[in-house]
Amino acid sequence: MPVIELNDSTISQLNGEPCIIDFYADWCTPCKMMSPMLEETSSDNQDITFFKVNVENNPEITNKYKIANLPTILFMQKGLVVEKSVGTLSKKQLREKMENIKIKNE
Repeated sequence: MPVIELNDSTISQLNGEPCIIDFYADWCTPCKMMSPMLEETSSDNQDITFFKVNVENNPEITNKYKIANLPTILFMQKGLVVEKSVGTLSKKQLREKMENIKIKNE
């Protein structure tokens, strides 16, 4: 499943299912490093929905989740943030955090 662009008007797509939200900006070099890994990981995991939010274009969502640094990745379960990661992650770290979401879903 591809990463879905989320914006202030489509935030209602968050339905409580396990998801990952990547907060990024086009000028952010670490964000650009994370993007291909998130795309690849999303296609390998059909049970977690991946979203991305451009912070410059979506102040409502950015403020709602108190995003101050980039990249920030939220791991969500049942509509709640269960983990927040700031900065780049390795593929291994990302997969471990994803497993935590899956475990909490059971």
